[in-house]
This record gives sequence, structure tokens and C-alpha cells, in this order.
Amino acid sequence: MRLKRAIEVGPALWDAYVERHPESWFWHRYGWLSYTWEYRLKASDLSSAAIDNAGQIVGIMPAFVEAGIVRLDGCPAPLFDAPAVGTEALGLMIEQLAS
Repeated sequence: MRLKRAIEVGPALWDAYVERHPESWFWHRYGWLSYTWEYRLKASDLSSAAIDNAGQIVGIMPAFVEAGIVRLDGCPAPLFDAPAVGTEALGLMIEQLAS
């Protein structure tokens, strides 16, 4: 398994995964994330997708560094601020954020 940045994955594949994942929300969609990247001042994008050995997305994690704080969302409300990932991908994504 490996990680790819959201911008490398692109909107079509990212949103296809979001549409299939039962725990995803509007806030996970690429369009919302790109709005967040463009209009949040001083925000750095760390959003990524976990890709399995077959080249399929197995998890996504919207993540931003804003004013020195890592946010795992893109959502204005804390209710929806979780990544849409399988458990196998979550550990890899957390390691990426920690480094």
C-alpha cells in the first residue's frame, strides 16, 4: 500500500471512492476540498489517498495544516470531520501526518 496526494489522484477517482464509501460525506468530495484549498488563508493541503497493490483507492484522508494545526477535514462542522478510510489504510495515513 502507498499514499498519493489528492491532487495526484484527481477529482474523478477521488469522488468515485467517496461515492462508494458508506461513511463519506459531502465534505469528503474533491470539489469541496479544492474550494477549501483555494479559499482558506494560510492552509497547506496534506490530503491523501491510500492506494492498494492493485492500484485501487482503499481510503482517503482530507487533511490541512492551518495556522500550525493539522485538521483532518475540510468541513466547517466537527460532526463530519472524520476521514473515509478502511482500518488498514488509517495507520499509514496517520504515520504520514506524524512525519
